[in-house]
Amino acid sequence: MVPPLSTPLQFKFEIESLIKASNKRLQCSKLSLTSHKVAYQTSKPIQGGLASRQPKPSKIAASASISSSASSSSTSGGQQTLILAANAVRQRLEMCVQAEAEEQRQQLEAAYGKASDKQLVSRGIALTGLRARPVGRMLGEFVWKLEVENPNEQLPRHKFKAGGNVTIRQMKANRSEGLDASLLEVTPTHLLLTVSPKVVSKLTQMSSNIRFRIEQGIQDVTTRRQLAALAQLGTFSEESRRQEKVVRAILLGSPRAPDLSAEPPEWMKSFSWQADAKRAIQGATGINKSQRMAIAGAVTRTFTIWQGPPGTGKTRTLLSYLALLCSLASTSQRKKELGTILAVADTNAAADNLLQGLLEYGLKVVRVGRVAQVRSELRYACLEAVAERSPLGKSASGLRDQAARMLTQVQEAAAEGRATERDVQQTQREANRLWAQAEAQLIEASEAVLEGCQIVVGTCASAGEPRLAERQFRVVAIDEATQATEPSTLVALTKGAECVVMAGDHAQLPPTVVSRLATQNGLDVSLFARLQNEGLPSLILNTQYRMHPAISVFPSRQFYQGKIESGVAAEERPLPKSSSFEWPNPNLPVILLSADDADERASTGPLAGSPSNTAIGESSGGSSYRNPGQAEVSVRAVRGLLSDPTVASIAMLTPYNGQVRLLNTRFQAEFPDDVDSGRIIVSSVDGYQGREADVVVFSTVRCNPKRNLGFLADARRMNVAITRARRGLVVIGSERTLETSSHWSAWLNWVKKHKAVAAAEEVTC
Repeated sequence: MVPPLSTPLQFKFEIESLIKASNKRLQCSKLSLTSHKVAYQTSKPIQGGLASRQPKPSKIAASASISSSASSSSTSGGQQTLILAANAVRQRLEMCVQAEAEEQRQQLEAAYGKASDKQLVSRGIALTGLRARPVGRMLGEFVWKLEVENPNEQLPRHKFKAGGNVTIRQMKANRSEGLDASLLEVTPTHLLLTVSPKVVSKLTQMSSNIRFRIEQGIQDVTTRRQLAALAQLGTFSEESRRQEKVVRAILLGSPRAPDLSAEPPEWMKSFSWQADAKRAIQGATGINKSQRMAIAGAVTRTFTIWQGPPGTGKTRTLLSYLALLCSLASTSQRKKELGTILAVADTNAAADNLLQGLLEYGLKVVRVGRVAQVRSELRYACLEAVAERSPLGKSASGLRDQAARMLTQVQEAAAEGRATERDVQQTQREANRLWAQAEAQLIEASEAVLEGCQIVVGTCASAGEPRLAERQFRVVAIDEATQATEPSTLVALTKGAECVVMAGDHAQLPPTVVSRLATQNGLDVSLFARLQNEGLPSLILNTQYRMHPAISVFPSRQFYQGKIESGVAAEERPLPKSSSFEWPNPNLPVILLSADDADERASTGPLAGSPSNTAIGESSGGSSYRNPGQAEVSVRAVRGLLSDPTVASIAMLTPYNGQVRLLNTRFQAEFPDDVDSGRIIVSSVDGYQGREADVVVFSTVRCNPKRNLGFLADARRMNVAITRARRGLVVIGSERTLETSSHWSAWLNWVKKHKAVAAAEEVTC
């Protein structure tokens, strides 16, 4: 039975006591490992000669007079201080965003610039000689089919994947003449692309005899949206509410951030909100104590960060929080006070996970972003799809269908010589007119959908799309926040945020940044990590449900001060059987296969420090490593694990792209059915963050006379690698090389202590 509430003060005391107990027990979840501390020094000069010494945002914001007793922070002095702080932050981050975009452009140039078409096709980073024709539409974009001359002929092997951005060019065109598209579907014989009406206009005007090529594309939409968000950082309208300025002060490094973050949101100052919130928090089911503490903190605070170590249910907790908040805003008045919630993540995969979870709660949710980049089974929840199902949207959908049919028919007629160029142009003009009419109706229908929904879900970048330009979101929730760069996060946080929840783990891998200049100036430091490093308290989720309890012991002790408990029993994670090796310790599903004689080799291509092994940069000449000896041991180990039918998934992980390529080649030859079915996944460690498998086999690669580890020594990469496994972890590595890292040395001592080491040559065929 829920105890009665007597006063709002009593409610605040009870909830704050819960939070303080969590903070006291977990003490902000800061790591004692100095290698994990973020070296974010805003006082250092911006590298590269682009600017002189940069002011410290925290020093500038220190004088901002934002107090819990003030009714407004819009005094000229306080607001001017925020603006000055914003300018300092913007100067640094704008340079970083531009440097990152330029580096990506240069990598594309290096990959494509001087190579012949034959070389590019052989590397799988281009397809040439393709016919293109329209085949329909998907919501607000047209669908075009690209295939080789003979429709029954298969495409060459390539690295393009559904959801990726590509550039379409005429075969003889300059590189500056490309058209942007998204890959909707990849089959052995053809590709389906989604293209905007603007691109369609250009494609339709081309002769049907023209042949095309596609290449990896970098669309600058994300860059533009990040720069736009940075420009908004110090901008306040007359309607800007006090809590929005409180959030901005926290973002800009105010030394009072811990106090400011603890202030309740405006709506939570109401007695009725407080009473219902207490009952909802106490009555929430399916969550553990630390998750309940985290949700209580998020409901009652202006700015909350959750640290979620591997397997502790960050996303699940965030979903519970969002569902609880929506249940509290069940009346029209409360919905008005709270507004529509914005829930984002940096990647489309993570955004889709949020979307799926919220839909399962039965909430009114819409997804924004390019439809081709949304999982096919979730596209019905995209904003345009929902809008098209409304009465006005159905009318617009009919007009769009009519326009798409006209273009398809005229293209077919032109290909058969039944339509002149004039016919094509006239049809294009009529299709454009119909499409514009449909767009006007869809804008109105979309506005109605946005007004009626409870949560808008998307990537950080899609939060800046034009359909949301005039919308403000008082509550913003960000999942996987430590994988997003600060400018990416700010796209979502500069849209009126008054209450913010960020979930992440700075002890895992940081955002991927390719520019050295941007890295030197802190672009690889997430906003989450910076705020925590500056003293903003975090709540830690302390119960993991992924790993066999014995697997979780070492990472808990090494990376989380021993605070992680296991919510699963050993019998729920049975030891995998293997026909090629024996687990030395039957009570510990971990084994080191010691391979000191398997030397590494240099490999062309980049380090596997990017989350996806895409075509970009594959031939840019960067250094990487491979280890054929470890690859052979990996094949034998995986073959043995496949003999256990209860092992549903095996992740073959490695830090380096050179080894990823080698392992992919070997595994496709040895286990084609298991690779095709997804039972075996070969990936870089960086690309597998956030995922899990029954068994993980980890090839460390590095083995050299100088005992250099390179970025394998990064404790965050190590943490990710050894925390993906549910039932068994196999590490293949050189003890002599690994022991030069303090973290790997600690792990070696741990496995030796528990007698979990075997020689790699003992793994049979």
